[in-house]
Amino acid sequence: MKQIMPRKNKEKIIDLIKENKIIGISVDTCIFHKMGYKFDSPFLQALQQFSSVSIPVIFSEIVINEIISHTNDNTKNGLDNLQKT
Repeated sequence: MKQIMPRKNKEKIIDLIKENKIIGISVDTCIFHKMGYKFDSPFLQALQQFSSVSIPVIFSEIVINEIISHTNDNTKNGLDNLQKT
């Protein structure tokens, strides 16, 4: 059975961080896919806010490999399309 993280408002998240109940944030590949692998997207840039509260943003090895694979595929497809023109 798939577990879904409960949604919290900003104030509740801040309280949980202060209470050391949130010790890190994990980002899945679906976020990068949703952002079109634009690493300068506002959402991904917003992750910088956690550096001021010492909350690590965690990228698993699987996520990193998937991101590399998808960006390589996108680059290859772009080059293939460019060569066809």
